[in-house]
This record gives sequence, structure tokens and C-alpha cells, in this order.
Amino acid sequence: VVATGHVLLWHVALAGFVDGAMMGMTSGASRAALRRLVRADQYASASSQMFARDMTVRVAGPPAGGALFSVSRSLPFFGDAVSYLASVVGVLAIRRPLGPEPTESEHESLRSSIAIGVRYVLGNAYMRFITWWAALMNLLATGMMLLVILLVRGQGGGPTTIGITQAIASVGGV
Repeated sequence: VVATGHVLLWHVALAGFVDGAMMGMTSGASRAALRRLVRADQYASASSQMFARDMTVRVAGPPAGGALFSVSRSLPFFGDAVSYLASVVGVLAIRRPLGPEPTESEHESLRSSIAIGVRYVLGNAYMRFITWWAALMNLLATGMMLLVILLVRGQGGGPTTIGITQAIASVGGV
């Protein structure tokens, strides 16, 4: 759609929703998998390295995306697709079982597991608060970043400037 120049608001909303949903799943899965891949005494170091890598991508990604966008509107999306492909290759290269040991838990359906998790969150006042608060803050932070993009664009800033602005906003996470 970007390559044809016919991007509509619902395209952006759908892409944001899918990206957010996938990020939520992969983020949780990567943290769970990390426990299976490193020894217990290495977990703190490996976890901090993984977080630092994620934050480095958040800092370096927007300027790189802005520079690619300056070359071609569709180039950042192709670059992102290549990064996803590299992630898939990396995951497929893992040669250790990442699921639970057969003795760790009884087998329950995904639906049952989700229902248990939802009941837990709904039954715990702190978890209800954190769940809604995190969702609201993520929504507001994304809205603020879109506002900053519009302000930079309104002042004549191009894709590279917008990318650098987003990178500056992400530096605090590092």
C-alpha cells in the first residue's frame, strides 16, 4: 500500500494493532524462552543485555527509518520485513526445547490458560489497575509521539529529523 502511495488511516491503525499484538506476544515469549536458554546465574546479565539491545533498536531505528524513508517511502517497510525475516531465522536456529518440561505442568488448553489468566487479573485489584494503567499510558505515549511527529513536520522537518526526534525520546530507556 505504501509503495502505491494510497495509504489510508485504517491501514495505519491496522498495522499498529497487528504490530502491537505481535510485540506483546513476542516480548512475553522471548523472556520466557530466555529462562530456558541461559543458566539461572546468567539470567540477570542476559536479561539486561536483551533489554539494552531492545532499547538500542528503539534509539537507532527511527533515524534509520527516517533516512530510508528519505530515499523511498517503501524502503523502511522492506527493511523492517528483512529484520523480521532475520528474527525468524534466529528463532529457527535455536536447538533447545523452549516449552515446559513434561513433568512441570499438566497439559491444559490455550483457552483454559487464557481464562485462568483473565480471572486472575480481574480478581486482583492491583493487577486490574496495572493492566488498565499500562494500556492507557501506552496509548497516551503513542499519541504524544504522533503529536511530536506532526509538530516537527509542521515546522518543516523531514523524515530524518522526525527519526532523530523519536530516537532522542527513546534515549531515556537506555
